[in-house]
Amino acid sequence: YIYLKQLTQEGTFGELRALSCSRLSPPVTWTWEDWMSDPQKSGSAVMDLHIHDVDLILYLMGKPYSVFAEGIRDAHAWNHIFTVYNYEGKKAAMAEGGWRTTSEFPFSMAFRAYFERGVVEFNSARQPSLTVYPEGQKAYSPQIEKPKVQGGRETAGNIAELGGYFNEIQYFVGCILEDTDPSVLTPEDARTSLEIVLAEIKSAETGREVKV
Repeated sequence: YIYLKQLTQEGTFGELRALSCSRLSPPVTWTWEDWMSDPQKSGSAVMDLHIHDVDLILYLMGKPYSVFAEGIRDAHAWNHIFTVYNYEGKKAAMAEGGWRTTSEFPFSMAFRAYFERGVVEFNSARQPSLTVYPEGQKAYSPQIEKPKVQGGRETAGNIAELGGYFNEIQYFVGCILEDTDPSVLTPEDARTSLEIVLAEIKSAETGREVKV
């Protein structure tokens, strides 16, 4: 995800024209008193899982003017959702997220980014997980240096490695120690992501496009 951010900001393959994301999980059964299945506590898969891809789409593509969503609803909760994000001009984005799968289904995070002069594809369930397809050139899989976490332990659940979590915590702690406001992502950005997700739920419930 950091690599995709760099390509987008540096314009390596031109403008990012379209982005497709997915974040899928087996049913969540390991939480205390099964609180994750209670939408009043977890907010459902849309709030807990899918919102991370909403963060990415907003960060790289900007805020859409509307969303249209369909999904799977279980026990008063939207546990799987498919969303199209509508933009002015020549931009497009879509995302799928949820845990309406089976216990044997592997957790995966994925994206496919369409630039003017290339495509970048990531899927955590594959090896290699990241492949770049430049226009007119041979595809390649860049080696991404991962942060070294001292004292790291074995991971479990949907945590394949600690690097991303370490980066987030290190940045946040740094802001506290330096008494500075976060600038990479702000509380206002988080609020906008929540606004978008709530609009998606409304769209899925009504079957209509929802302005944001």
